[in-house]
Amino acid sequence: MNWYFDSFPRSIVITTAPTFQQVEKQLWGEIRAQRVLPPIPGVIQIKDPSDPLHYAIGRSPSKRSGRDEMGSQAFQGTHAEDLLVVFDEGAGVASDRWKVVDGLIVGSRNKFLVIGNPVVTAGDYFDAARDPRWHVIEISALDHPNIQAGLEGKADPFPGAVSLMWVEDKLTDESWCEYLEHPEDDEERKSWIEDGCFEFPPESDEWYRPSGLAEARMLGKFPTRGINSVWTYQWIEQATYSEAHWVPGEPWEIGVDVARFGDDSTSVHTRRGPVSVTHDTWRKMDTMATANRLIKLLESQGKIFGEDLPTRIILRVDTTGGDVGVGVADRLGELLEPYPNVELQTIGAKEKPYDQRKYQNKRSELWFTAATWGQTGNLNLSKLP
Repeated sequence: MNWYFDSFPRSIVITTAPTFQQVEKQLWGEIRAQRVLPPIPGVIQIKDPSDPLHYAIGRSPSKRSGRDEMGSQAFQGTHAEDLLVVFDEGAGVASDRWKVVDGLIVGSRNKFLVIGNPVVTAGDYFDAARDPRWHVIEISALDHPNIQAGLEGKADPFPGAVSLMWVEDKLTDESWCEYLEHPEDDEERKSWIEDGCFEFPPESDEWYRPSGLAEARMLGKFPTRGINSVWTYQWIEQATYSEAHWVPGEPWEIGVDVARFGDDSTSVHTRRGPVSVTHDTWRKMDTMATANRLIKLLESQGKIFGEDLPTRIILRVDTTGGDVGVGVADRLGELLEPYPNVELQTIGAKEKPYDQRKYQNKRSELWFTAATWGQTGNLNLSKLP
């Protein structure tokens, strides 16, 4: 930020972060520390006394009112030939601020810098990192000068930053890393590398498998194994290109999560064995119309499966929400009389799970069972649009 402001006359620099404290204390604390004539504490602005159109400023949710300065009309009209917008802790910056910046970075010399830890696998920050228009730089804590100095028995050149002691502590913490010892041969070493494992210290042939936490907080990579999530992006990506197929005789299973009116949507997902076959959603449809739409889905099985028609169909309706799901199930009970091979079931998220030793309720069991399929490669999403 300081380099850009000092290098380009009449430049404007706008900085933000998820909270006022992060802008005022952390980001602008570093900016002040690097300037010969820093602004006084509490001031998050630098002005060029000779040019009112040359300045740097921190924007954030207001410390007192909660007003988001990034969304103000005055801010949205900010333009300059040399404009730099900086998001610190970008993963936590609200989506509406990203949209505001889309309307600012319009000039050929305008720049957008986003800094942060890759701790999320969804949202604007994650999407930007996968967008080829962005230049993404991954910075691993293992490459920090303090780590090399520590390995050489020297003092940290940057006190207060990551240290060798911190890295060694995380390497022995099972929630961060799994110690793999030494690979038996080059083929195993190659497979470990492909799986995201790393060697430390360099050239020691000591290998570790990082958890999602270590990937994000130590290696500077988006987690493939998840931090506080059941699913990982890696499993979903793997399922997207899977060639797993159902075996003869496996039923066609249809799951229905019913909504009625409002913003919620009714979702219908069907699968056969490991293969997700169809997925559909709709809104603002009453229980009768939803039941009729499901009957039409059953009638389309010839188009979906051709000659490989399922001999058994299981239709499950989620009744967790009460009357709406129950109403659809009751109506289907009447409409399914001409379909003797269709078995109608109701299911509730709070019901007892099959495996009561591992799961508290049916919802948890369903989530983790599906995630296990994804982890083991027994899920195929390739047929979905």
